[in-house]
Amino acid sequence: MKKYKVYAKILGHVLPEEKLEIGDCKIEKMSYREQKERNFQPLRGWKVREFNMNYMTFPRGSDFRIMRSNFVISTIIDTGGSNEALGFAEDIFDKIIGVFMLYMNYWWLERYPRSKNRFSGYDYQICKLYEIVNDKEIEVKDLGPISSSSSMCRYPEFKELTNDFEKITDQYLSCKDEIFERSLEYFVDGIRGINLFLPEEKIFLDLFKSIELIIKGLKIKRKNFRDRLKNGLKKLGLEDTEIEEIIKFYKIRSDGNFAHARIKRFGYPSRYPIPHDSGLLFDISQLKYLSHKVLVNYFNYIKDRYEVLINSSKNEDLESENTLIQILENFPPNSWNHNFVFNTKEKKKRKITQLIKKEYSKRFKISLNRVRVLKSGREKLIIGLK
Repeated sequence: MKKYKVYAKILGHVLPEEKLEIGDCKIEKMSYREQKERNFQPLRGWKVREFNMNYMTFPRGSDFRIMRSNFVISTIIDTGGSNEALGFAEDIFDKIIGVFMLYMNYWWLERYPRSKNRFSGYDYQICKLYEIVNDKEIEVKDLGPISSSSSMCRYPEFKELTNDFEKITDQYLSCKDEIFERSLEYFVDGIRGINLFLPEEKIFLDLFKSIELIIKGLKIKRKNFRDRLKNGLKKLGLEDTEIEEIIKFYKIRSDGNFAHARIKRFGYPSRYPIPHDSGLLFDISQLKYLSHKVLVNYFNYIKDRYEVLINSSKNEDLESENTLIQILENFPPNSWNHNFVFNTKEKKKRKITQLIKKEYSKRFKISLNRVRVLKSGREKLIIGLK
């Protein structure tokens, strides 16, 4: 195993003046002079294989844009080779900028409460790779530049984070809810697709997929997806006008020629729409805003929800009677785990519910009136904490 340090320039609406440690990364200011001395350049990537023909490829990590920023993000990775280090770094940086974009919902709420569009974009560009040997950075070369146009000009616009930045971002980073993580990946892919000038159809599918995963995960019992979409978005607290907009996007998404383009040209697989193959017009900026809001609202919806399996037994040697036991199977230590079992000999449903509420009150050190029963059944309760 080798140790690598990956640097990337980062742009965003709000970045702090002081050095910031978040996740496994550091964000700090770096002068243009130091960047020049380090020879910071966007990655060109490597040839997939030598062919006796002309061809174009876009390997992972390569970037055709030119980004100018005196803010950098870095991470240290233990892995087998430089290509793997770049791949792992992309995964880490994707998660960080995704968390920043979600955090901006709170930033706008605190600074400008009346603002309805609380989305602000973030992006990065990997520009240097070092191998760390005996605590010294040794440059990994053969990483060359490539031209581009510009976007996200003059960022950051602000340099002050809110006081609760660390608390909010820690919640996002520690969330191991599978639906949230997958939805965030699609959302970030869609936002980065805008900055990478990918086809709008591809961006549309990524952003709508982030919404679709969340609605399916809510498991609402309705015959068709349109009804599940409407009920799910209401449950997540979206306004009626926003729900209607998303339903319009769903109709576009459901168009057969858009979702699975029938015409196959220029090497695009049939599942990947060719630009404007659908013949439909849509507002990517509106979908960007709505997918961001759905993701933020979904996190707020699940963060204080807990499932409790009720294990009623007549066994006199019942282990940990009338206490909450966290289900550890398939959950790594310290992960996001909201699944518990409650062992009891009690038979009365109302009495069991009260016992469980008292246990939650004691475990999370909150008053009993903050513990709500969201869904009640003989074998399972859904608990919400205010």
